[in-house]
Amino acid sequence: MDFWVDYIDGQSYIYDDNNVFGGLEQGARFVIAGDLNADPEVGDGDLTAIQDLLKHSLVNNEAAIGIKAPASSGGPECLDSGDCDRDMPNPENITSTSGLWLDHVVPSANLEVKASGVFWPASYEEGYHLVYDEKLGNSKGVSSDHRLVWTDIVISQ
Repeated sequence: MDFWVDYIDGQSYIYDDNNVFGGLEQGARFVIAGDLNADPEVGDGDLTAIQDLLKHSLVNNEAAIGIKAPASSGGPECLDSGDCDRDMPNPENITSTSGLWLDHVVPSANLEVKASGVFWPASYEEGYHLVYDEKLGNSKGVSSDHRLVWTDIVISQ
């Protein structure tokens, strides 16, 4: 994860397929998205690495860890039912049936975020059948053990 901090800081040791050195240019807009397999609060990974990324001054902190961070109703319901077994400080942010917040969309501070979420419908919401089966539960047999994370971003000239 330290790689992503170095990348957005423009560190010179990084190079691309064309042997162009350096990370992002100063002022560049970016989105880091995917399964980073790192929860910022708990788990057996290096917590400081993901925390450094999510709290970085070039990251839209409100969208990464604040009020606009991706959330769902299905995550807390999964924890409450015992299908996901963790004691999480922010259960609405979990993205995996492991009970961890592993999947992230991390936009730059110079991007405006309108909305975000984790596609993890609760039993009373439309689409629940896409992540839960009565026989299989919240398992990989229904969909993935990770949930889709999305963010609506305003891109202007």
